[in-house]
Amino acid sequence: MPSSSHIIEKLEKTHHYKTFLYLALAGIGLMFLTIVCVLLFNIHQNSISIHFLPKAFAISTVLLITCSYFLLPILQHAKDEFIGYVRSILLKLIVLGSLFILFQGIGWCELIAHGITFTSKVPVTLLYVLSGLHALHFIGGFIYAIVLYTQVRKAMKDPVKQLIWQTNPFQKLKLELLVIYWHFMDLLWVVLFLIFFLSF
Repeated sequence: MPSSSHIIEKLEKTHHYKTFLYLALAGIGLMFLTIVCVLLFNIHQNSISIHFLPKAFAISTVLLITCSYFLLPILQHAKDEFIGYVRSILLKLIVLGSLFILFQGIGWCELIAHGITFTSKVPVTLLYVLSGLHALHFIGGFIYAIVLYTQVRKAMKDPVKQLIWQTNPFQKLKLELLVIYWHFMDLLWVVLFLIFFLSF
């Protein structure tokens, strides 16, 4: 078991950007945990069940799991200075991320088509709130992925910029921040989907 001094030393060596991200994710996780607790409490108290979950939500879950799979080797490729592979993975991420956002919208349309609207019923309202909040946070990471892809693409057009990108540790840090945030968003959605599936 690591000593407290070892943990403190490790924290001191962590880049402040990464520390800020961890704190932000802790706050996001706490917010979602609170809303989920309210959702489960209301379902238990009122015995509400809509007996329907959009198929689009299941498809979007598969899309995010696929995203995480493609994202796994990106840091190693960046370390090995394989910038072409990094660009390819980011492009796949953007395509799959776009499909995820699309299927989230389709999922909400499916709910509305079945008469499950943003109503005064707390559990149904929280279903929209949770999926909507996740979509907003996901879009933040999605935009960041587009920015990184644009930067990598520009760097590949100029040998000097490409060399700078490959040898600059900060570029690898930016990719690491994306990986941490994206995996967190993926895991968060999988947990939410399982809760929706078991509760509704």
